[in-house]
Amino acid sequence: MEIRESVLQADFVETPSAEEAVLFSNTASFLLHRLRQDSSAFYVAQKLRTAEIVDSLEAFCKTPPASPVDLLWCYVFLAALSLKIDLRTFKGRLNGIDLSRVQWGNEIRSAITEERTPSNYLDVQYEDIRNNRQAATSTYIADGIVFAGGKEQ
Repeated sequence: MEIRESVLQADFVETPSAEEAVLFSNTASFLLHRLRQDSSAFYVAQKLRTAEIVDSLEAFCKTPPASPVDLLWCYVFLAALSLKIDLRTFKGRLNGIDLSRVQWGNEIRSAITEERTPSNYLDVQYEDIRNNRQAATSTYIADGIVFAGGKEQ
């Protein structure tokens, strides 16, 4: 995946918590839930446009994953897509990608292309990596329809 070297820093994508989620998940929904909460998915969603993520997934899925790290990147990209607001625009292209070589790929795609529901997520702004520390600022953001006091806002 050429986008890996040109735009993204591997230290922000290959986080220990993302690696743990991939290693110890026993269902697609659990894996997606864990990766949606991980900083790696937020980083990819922030750095890349939706079209770039879909293009990378399409290129990646033409061949089987060569290593567990490639599989991790695929899962993180799928989780990052679930955080994108304009995902519906790319639903047709995403459904056209053959994810059969990726365990749970089709199940994760189905979960993220279903009707969006309100969710909250953490927007992490990465600043620098120094001595195995990540400097970042974060903000909570609500996405979707929010109901407060019985009124739609």
